[in-house]
Amino acid sequence: MQFILLPFMVGIFSWFLVWFLVKMLFFPKFPFTIGSFQWEAPFVQLIKQLPVEEILLSQSAQSFKSLTPFVDQQLDHFFQHTIKEKLPMISMFIGEKTVGELKWVFMQELEQLFPTLLEKLTAQNVEDLHKKMSLSFLKTLELKLLLATRTIRWVALGWGIIWGLLIAFILPHF
Repeated sequence: MQFILLPFMVGIFSWFLVWFLVKMLFFPKFPFTIGSFQWEAPFVQLIKQLPVEEILLSQSAQSFKSLTPFVDQQLDHFFQHTIKEKLPMISMFIGEKTVGELKWVFMQELEQLFPTLLEKLTAQNVEDLHKKMSLSFLKTLELKLLLATRTIRWVALGWGIIWGLLIAFILPHF
């Protein structure tokens, strides 16, 4: 009786082994430490090594130059309309020449401030981005990989049953 179950047990074990190997690429989502042993999923490590910060920061100088017309337009609207609405007393003392000088000063200050601001925002959001990527992207990748390895698991089940049958036929002779 026990030799009849052996092929199915070996087949199920081989199917589970392939499934387990795929799952271990993604598990656990967060690292854990037991004594001196530390484990973090390989794909989570891979996501953390993506150079997101470098990619975002390399674009900072170019992105301010591309935003200059928009910022200029917004500053112009601010000085021409918003100040007149919110602070009518100050608007009496501000002429076109003062508006132009203020816009120039603000643009110079923004040009210096923008890369630093972008760097700080990027540093703040990189960790959050890695967490979100590891939770959503890895879940999708895990499902796709499990779907892609479905035939391999069935082949492993078949080979396990074949090896289990060989063991079941050979074992009684010893």
